[in-house]
Amino acid sequence: MGIRMNLHILFLLAAFLSYAANGELPVYGTTPHLPSPRYQPLLREAQMDAMKVAGIGYMRIDVTARGLVGDDGSYDFERHDTTLRELERRGMTVLPILWGYDQKVNAPPKDMERYRAHIAKLVRHFGYEHWPVVEIWNEENVDYFFSGADPVVYAEVLKNAYMAVKEVDPRIKVAMGGTSHVPIDWIRKVFSAGATNSFDIMNIHPYSHPKPPEGTVDVEIEALRMLMAEFGISDRPVWITELGYPTRDTEIMHSEVMVKGVKVIAGEGRALRAVALDSDEAELLEQLLPRGSKAISVTDDMLVRVMERHEADIVFLRQGSEWPIAIRDCLLPYVMRGGIVVQMSGDVPFYYATRDGKRCKDLQNGMFVDETLPFGYRAKWWRDAFWPDFLKMGSYSASRFLVPKSDFPDAQFIPLAAGRTADGRELAGAAAIKYGKGGFVVSTLRRAGSMTPISEETQAKWTARGMAISFAEGIERFFVYNFRAIEDDPYYSEKHFGLTHSNLTPKPAYASFVEFVKRRPAGSVNIDRPWHDGTRRNFFPAWKCPDGKTVEMRWTLDKPRWVPISPVDGKMPRVVNRDGRCQRIVKGDDGVCRIRISDSPVYIIRRMP
Repeated sequence: MGIRMNLHILFLLAAFLSYAANGELPVYGTTPHLPSPRYQPLLREAQMDAMKVAGIGYMRIDVTARGLVGDDGSYDFERHDTTLRELERRGMTVLPILWGYDQKVNAPPKDMERYRAHIAKLVRHFGYEHWPVVEIWNEENVDYFFSGADPVVYAEVLKNAYMAVKEVDPRIKVAMGGTSHVPIDWIRKVFSAGATNSFDIMNIHPYSHPKPPEGTVDVEIEALRMLMAEFGISDRPVWITELGYPTRDTEIMHSEVMVKGVKVIAGEGRALRAVALDSDEAELLEQLLPRGSKAISVTDDMLVRVMERHEADIVFLRQGSEWPIAIRDCLLPYVMRGGIVVQMSGDVPFYYATRDGKRCKDLQNGMFVDETLPFGYRAKWWRDAFWPDFLKMGSYSASRFLVPKSDFPDAQFIPLAAGRTADGRELAGAAAIKYGKGGFVVSTLRRAGSMTPISEETQAKWTARGMAISFAEGIERFFVYNFRAIEDDPYYSEKHFGLTHSNLTPKPAYASFVEFVKRRPAGSVNIDRPWHDGTRRNFFPAWKCPDGKTVEMRWTLDKPRWVPISPVDGKMPRVVNRDGRCQRIVKGDDGVCRIRISDSPVYIIRRMP
């Protein structure tokens, strides 16, 4: 594989060597998934160098029994010793993820005495000097990583691991395994099972995609803080050891199906007003719709108003199956008046209704497709073995199939993409449903392994905003997931996390991450003041850097606008954008200086007197 090292990386090398070890643990880390030293040694070396240059000093490395513990119980540390030497030579620190103690990595240990001996052997070999912190398991609330995902079982694992670590060296700190998202009820059960005295560091992976970080990352951290206070451990540091966003090539999923469906409902050639919940998708939507059509992006809150007032002909909804109940209640009236609702879900459209971010319990099974809309779905895994596991439909496949509903006799159900079963039945994976004066264009089509990715530009915005929110909420250390995308499967989103492409060519999020690290170096301290306006739509976290400068980061989820900016001791602050380029300061006729803020953050840098 050719390795293209961007000159920007080399230029920044000198600047970021100042973030080398200073006696404190690094603030910024990643889970690197390093290439094989045997098959891709040059790429491996280049990735480690590039991570160091980007200001990443903490490497989260899997340590499992595979390749470490032989069938005879002997330990071969060569592979891990080599990785440790490679990283420490660059001034980096390893955070080992200790999970699995036999060849079945996700199986919880049953013999706790043997498990404690295993943990003790590991920490004794590496010691405090190389492993100052160890993490016990990874995403243990997910069955894939911790078979059964039982919080009580995990509590016992954590207690025994903690005991083993502290007996070897009480200086080594123990981090709870990073949970997938922030499952408050699950964590509560771990605490209730007596594990509160068996870890030094709380650890989470507060993923928010396909939603932006605002209203998810911050709200979940605040809920976690309340839970920790309830159990008397509010003083424990909280780390985020995974947070990131998968990208995709800029496209609207199966756009040809969407265009066909809109034509079925709206007819040919008429210019349309459209709204989307993503600025990139709004731009693409405008290109796909008939000549003269206009598309803009709106927020979730604005979407309700748009539908109630019928301010758009088409509402293009993001991928995903969870929707606030306020949006659900607008859908049918909006369509009846002539609106077109489009969701190219890749999943079950409109599956869960939510209130305040939580799935509603007052609706049957939490669903509302079958409650209020003129179509439903069928699937083998949920309702009836009569339906196939999946069906190929051109370059796509579907495992959920759209069907008309008999209690909506006036609805016209028009398949847009269909496949035929072995016994000759035709099943729809995408359909246009004409109802009232408008209709729905919906799809369950997907490619194998696909999740819900976002554009690279959106990833860059969300990366900086997610980091700022995390530190504003008092997070101590932040690990981006991940540094280099693997990209060996075009349709599996897990392979498209990363600040760079597989050949280390930077994505826009790389520059966004680097600029944040530069503007908030180790030793920075939050300024004690509100960091949002209470509506969680306008944000202004601020911190003081070790060199005495203060930095304020500003962005808004509302429409872009110009806001006043004031001098300090007669000097205007320096303003740079998300990537570090100078941001224009404009002086108006009223003599007031202003800067433009949008959903792409800017940094306001002041040197205080």
